[in-house]
Amino acid sequence: MNVKKLNEATVASGSVSKNAKSNRISPFNRVITSSRKLYARQLDQNASVKNRCMERNVTKYYNEPEKFWAEFESRKEDILDRGTFKSRCDKEGLNPKNVAEHLLFEGSGIVKKTLETGFAHLKGRHMTYTEPITTRTYRVVRAETKKESAINRGLRLPAHSESMANPLNVLVEKTA
Repeated sequence: MNVKKLNEATVASGSVSKNAKSNRISPFNRVITSSRKLYARQLDQNASVKNRCMERNVTKYYNEPEKFWAEFESRKEDILDRGTFKSRCDKEGLNPKNVAEHLLFEGSGIVKKTLETGFAHLKGRHMTYTEPITTRTYRVVRAETKKESAINRGLRLPAHSESMANPLNVLVEKTA
């Protein structure tokens, strides 16, 4: 059987290889899925462990981790834009930002179901969503010139961001 007939047989049978399926999954969803699997194996399960699981998996799928965190924040804001979501959180006495982060960690199916039907399907699990997963208060800002360092611009940066800023020509400024 030649290659052309083999390919036609595969298409006709409707079977899709595992590689073809995995190429359709976004890097964001891959990070979330692998982080959730790693989190499930942890003895201590809390918000900071969720954050560490995501931090560990981000570098596998993103060259620039800030892209993941920007998408995470964007998706969180999309959830928060729903008026019914905020009112449901207020009714339960929960912080909507924290709940949105935890729902994103749970996956897109849980997010959709929660936005449509409320918290009933979580069976009380939502009451544990009190701590924030992320504590990021930094935004990326491009430097004006390649040689101009953060020190020359008079900005006070955390020690880790100073070392990151110079080689990448990127400054990390505290926003809050």
